[in-house]
Amino acid sequence: MLLREVATYRYHVYAVCGFPGEEECEVEKFLQENQHSYPRAMKDLNIALRNWTPQHGPPFANDERAKRLRDGICEFRAREKGQKKLPRILFFEDDVRIICTNAFFKEGSTPDHEIDRAIEIRTEYYRQPFVRYRILKGWALP
Repeated sequence: MLLREVATYRYHVYAVCGFPGEEECEVEKFLQENQHSYPRAMKDLNIALRNWTPQHGPPFANDERAKRLRDGICEFRAREKGQKKLPRILFFEDDVRIICTNAFFKEGSTPDHEIDRAIEIRTEYYRQPFVRYRILKGWALP
């Protein structure tokens, strides 16, 4: 599994790449592909990943920014006025590491299959020690 380093300070934020078997980073691609149709939401998510979370950890104090779901999976949240679909990024915490697993749009409650996919990625993440992961530098978004 590959991890893309998003930002690091007190907390280290990574996005999973290469699952299953791809080198593309789903979270990064999601933010890039939707930045024109959802400019505010994508900017908010990018700021949460690159600025707030590395310094303070996930913003659970604000329900509009982050929420704990089930089985240790959490979501970064954003809204865009006039849009029915809500962008979400799922993640889990590993001590001071925040590992972003997948990104998607939702209408209503978070789909079980997306949470199950995040759990599957987390299971794979814990199969080997962190020092064995290849870390890619260079988040593509400003």
